[in-house]
Amino acid sequence: TAIFSAWLSVAGMPCEQPSMVLMVEALSSSVARFVKYPHFVDGSPLACLSTCCRLLQSSESSVQLAAYHTLVKLIPALVELDMKESENNVALSCQHVDKTLIFTQTIIETILSGLSFGDTCIVEPFTDSYTYVRCYLLLWSALLEMCTQACSQLRALYTTWLKEEYLTVFMKTVFCLMPEVVLHGGVATQRTTQYFSKPPQLDKGVWGSDRLAQLSCWVFACGLRRLPAAIRQWWNEADHKVYTLVEHVTSTYVSPDLCAEEMRAIQLQEKKFDNMTVHVMGTAKEVYAVYTVEESRMELVIELAHNHPLGLVKVKSGQRMVSTTQTRQWLLQITIFLTHQNGSIWDALELWKNNLDKRFEGVEECYICFAILHSVSHQLPKQSCPTCRKKFHSHCLYKWFTTSNKSTCPICRNLF
Repeated sequence: TAIFSAWLSVAGMPCEQPSMVLMVEALSSSVARFVKYPHFVDGSPLACLSTCCRLLQSSESSVQLAAYHTLVKLIPALVELDMKESENNVALSCQHVDKTLIFTQTIIETILSGLSFGDTCIVEPFTDSYTYVRCYLLLWSALLEMCTQACSQLRALYTTWLKEEYLTVFMKTVFCLMPEVVLHGGVATQRTTQYFSKPPQLDKGVWGSDRLAQLSCWVFACGLRRLPAAIRQWWNEADHKVYTLVEHVTSTYVSPDLCAEEMRAIQLQEKKFDNMTVHVMGTAKEVYAVYTVEESRMELVIELAHNHPLGLVKVKSGQRMVSTTQTRQWLLQITIFLTHQNGSIWDALELWKNNLDKRFEGVEECYICFAILHSVSHQLPKQSCPTCRKKFHSHCLYKWFTTSNKSTCPICRNLF
């Protein structure tokens, strides 16, 4: 607390003397590395959020980065606050950064006003433009981290706010800031791929134009991870030139890692199911799930596109044990979940399994073959005796009537 208070007391002051610069840098480094939540919060987290937004605009690099690290540490408290307030129609915590986001976005729109989407913009360090561009990217990084830590319902609220107000400028900004070699260099190299896959070192260090360009690549990759549905919709509505460039960068530098992450996430799941097995085919970008009831099985295949998450996920059914109509409804539900609701593949598999569990929950076995699903038709017992109410498969009942030469219930012997 003492370190944070001392930092706040000097962070907003002009650093004209070398001794002052050294003190601010030392305190900023200590705040970024050592101060933990909630020791720096005195009162409401929203008050601390406002302070962070103000200091993110500091021309002192060390202060700006310390403010970012403080904001990231504050995110769990902000998300928890939003969980409580979202039902009361109170403004979300992310909306308290409106003023800073709009201010920096306006400056960036001025900087990029003469450029088309994908034209390279090199921002020189030690300028006001550099300060505000870095503030903008750091703010987006923090907002995307809020999406990561939020539950699905809260994430949807964050996404809607970002998509409606800020996404278009964000996309142009990150693509104009990306290195020329990424936008028009053709084949990916290990170095250029790491711009998107490896988190940048957000410490004091030496910040030049190239480091800002790398930060824009990383923030774009984070956007695809956290806002895939929103970016997909924006991309589908873009003109041909923009559409092609965004797909090239995504499929070349981001999609392979995102697909691998999805596959790893499924393989690392420790949760086991009694009646469902999941197989990952990484090279084919496919997940194969099998749900079993007795000796019957239902299969589901989810295939990621080469330009995931821009391209639509393919959801297919193999062998099935419910009606075609019911299968199509479930496949449509999963497709919508993956396409429009930012759901993960594992979440989609759980959704599919839950549908099947509910389908067979409490279903009694057929009192002729003593199975829930018929071995040939894969149908549930639907034919009910009007007297004893026991249910039978249609095929089993037909065979019983035929072989016994009677039209009586196999259980109560009353006429069926």
